[in-house]
Amino acid sequence: MRYAITADLHLSTKQNHPERLDALSSILSTCAQSGIETLFIAGDLFDQSVSNPSDFENTIKAGAPKNLRVIILRGNHDMGLRQAAFTLPAIQVIEQPTVLKLEDNGLPIVLLPYQTENEVGKQLALLDGIKPDNFILISHGDWLGGKQIRNAYEQGTYMPLRSSDLQKFKPSQVFLGHIHIPFKDGIVWYCGSPCALDITETGKRSFILFDDRSGVVERVEIPGSKVNMIEKVTIYPAEDELSIFTRHFEKTTADQNLQGQESRIRARMILQGVTTNRKKIVDDVHSYLSSKGVEIESIKHDGLQIEVNPAKRIIADRAIDTIQKTYYSESEEYPEREDILALALQIIYGGEQGGYRSTRSMPRIWGRSANYPANLAV
Repeated sequence: MRYAITADLHLSTKQNHPERLDALSSILSTCAQSGIETLFIAGDLFDQSVSNPSDFENTIKAGAPKNLRVIILRGNHDMGLRQAAFTLPAIQVIEQPTVLKLEDNGLPIVLLPYQTENEVGKQLALLDGIKPDNFILISHGDWLGGKQIRNAYEQGTYMPLRSSDLQKFKPSQVFLGHIHIPFKDGIVWYCGSPCALDITETGKRSFILFDDRSGVVERVEIPGSKVNMIEKVTIYPAEDELSIFTRHFEKTTADQNLQGQESRIRARMILQGVTTNRKKIVDDVHSYLSSKGVEIESIKHDGLQIEVNPAKRIIADRAIDTIQKTYYSESEEYPEREDILALALQIIYGGEQGGYRSTRSMPRIWGRSANYPANLAV
């Protein structure tokens, strides 16, 4: 059987955040087109527990296929969610650890709603009837295995799943909510939020379709949704400094399959390095992005200094050419090329601006900024 899995919609009201309900409507539309009869929501359906979920129910009534069953796990944001809050018979709230079978010959699905001061492994140990390599796990919390992502908004650890739990209980696949970045590490999948909550949730938004017979996991993009982008661009003195930015932007949109869809982008641009005219390059970048239909969140330029000694340009040109031809690293332990360029300019021109500036405040996967790749089928 195929079913859909999403998480972290963080709904409030249609008046406050209609775009989040629109993302849910897109998921329901795909379910209708694909013949999906079950949608799991792996926690944080609501930004906080609500007393009147009418907007959610109305969205379900308007867009869900007739036979769709919606199964909701509690998350750390909506722990007070109860079955009594809903009037639609198609909606089921999982309030306690549950083992569910959608069809007689289907794999058991272990549903673990969020619980404070608890762990996934401890809850699995209390369940009867689960066999190694023969069940699906859906839950809400932190993965403490190989690759890790931390929630930028919430400190601490939330109902962790450990690599030792996988070795002991051996689920066939694991689908988690809590982290808003679409992410995969072995059999562990984070659904990611289907609608970005703010500019730091970069990249395309998606949800998951899973076929428990074939084991195929498919990421499905939320069509037409906004794509947040945070990009650092190192400017250096040149006759046409805007072209430095446009080349970077065009490569980024091509890498994310967004060429011709620039109006979907919401951008925070960080300009660093050295320029002959700070105001002109900022204005030119703004005009260029506007001409592409990009929604501009901000163009930050605190790390951009003015060229005060043009005689150093020949040295800068040679350094930049060498770095662009030779330096590239996918390792999270090393700076990105844009930061190496900025540091080289700082050494050449001096000054405190335009040098290496950490991006650790952005969502990261062990240190690298987390613009999610265009190929969602990871």
